[in-house]
Amino acid sequence: MFFWIDQITTPSLPLDDFEKFQLPASLQRIWLAKFVRQSKNILTLNTQLTVTAIPELLARSSEIRKKHELIADMKGERFNVFDILGLQASETRAHSAFLRELLDPKGTHGLNDAFLKSFYRMLGSIHGHNEHAKMTCWDVKLPISARVSTEEHIGWKSADCSEGGRIDLVITPNGGARRILIENKIYADDQECQLVRYHNYDSKALLIYLTLYGGAASESSTVNSLTSQNLESGVDYFRISYEEHILNWLDECRMEASNHPLVRETIVQYMNLIRQLTQQNTSNRMSEEIANAVLRDEDTLLAYSALHQTYRTLLDKLFETVNEKLIVLGEKYKMSSKTSSSDEEFHFSNVHLDNANLNIGFKKEGGRWFYGFSRINPKSDAPGPEVMEKIKEGLRIVIGPFQGDNNPYWPAWQWWPEHNTWGIDLETLAPIYFNKEESAFLNDVSDKLKKMKEISDQVLCE
Repeated sequence: MFFWIDQITTPSLPLDDFEKFQLPASLQRIWLAKFVRQSKNILTLNTQLTVTAIPELLARSSEIRKKHELIADMKGERFNVFDILGLQASETRAHSAFLRELLDPKGTHGLNDAFLKSFYRMLGSIHGHNEHAKMTCWDVKLPISARVSTEEHIGWKSADCSEGGRIDLVITPNGGARRILIENKIYADDQECQLVRYHNYDSKALLIYLTLYGGAASESSTVNSLTSQNLESGVDYFRISYEEHILNWLDECRMEASNHPLVRETIVQYMNLIRQLTQQNTSNRMSEEIANAVLRDEDTLLAYSALHQTYRTLLDKLFETVNEKLIVLGEKYKMSSKTSSSDEEFHFSNVHLDNANLNIGFKKEGGRWFYGFSRINPKSDAPGPEVMEKIKEGLRIVIGPFQGDNNPYWPAWQWWPEHNTWGIDLETLAPIYFNKEESAFLNDVSDKLKKMKEISDQVLCE
């Protein structure tokens, strides 16, 4: 008896002897060649199907995006007062202030303690099971009377860094119930022993660490080597995020304010701002519709996978154009420009800056952008503190306060929150690549570069 392997006959063997059987070398080569040809044909067919599905997927996604953009325009969803006023990343002037107003039972929203009760329920759902986070009652039924304050001063910072500072948000219920202390972080770095100092201020209070994504506080904030204190997440302080917890709470607030249209719509605008800061799509329906389009069939899913794999190549091509635009921008102000290979740092210079050991730079570090003056050679003290103080004074007048004291690399710098997603934000890169003049990014670079150059020229040419 015989059985067939792709037209090559081999003797039929008992199962026990099959592993011992070997085709003659010549037949092995013929069979392997046929197998490779057939595999290539299958792979080619699958590739052709995937490539064919890509244009259809792109066209469908474009239709969905345009539809939801039109809906957003018709509803006015893209109008956001926080964006317009440039308060996107202002922890004190925007976020803490807005949260305080909602949490205050005597706030101007006119809904008494409704938002505060909802906030308590939200905290209880996250940490209520934790014995270290016990409150008198998380699911509050009775009216709450409380004082809510921002930037509460708790004394000057002590020499051993064990006390003092300003707490972003403090909720003090009347009647002696446990107080809630909230450290609110959007982009600011942790300060020295910050959570340790707040914990020592009121060790019985519930200490909340609120960040965009719910990350843990750094050791610089939770450890005090002088007093041998070390705070533990989930024991001494508790983490919540804007991305999930605050957004969910705001959605409850929105529903609570259904009969207060001005309050409700302001909450909606703030929710859109939070989605923007946490890189979530303002329209969840659009994301859901695109996901459904991708999952329509296997070919479309494979097409999406192929597109996803080209993302780095796509960015490289976009950044080539960005670099060309930056060179032109430098020439406009008679400056040379240099971009790092990582596309996350670029500098401008001229003769006066070179002689002073300075560049005008824009850099991304740890997911956040900043700009200012950087030293060409950080090992050199040039320019001296007097020159840098004059430059920073000019910057304070024209742009705003700059940081950088005792920083050998960046003696004068400022956060650049308007473009914190540049590098992954195709909406920022698209207008640059397609030669649209309304590129907010390039316009902002040009404006800041012009101002910083004028100040440096004035100081360095004295």
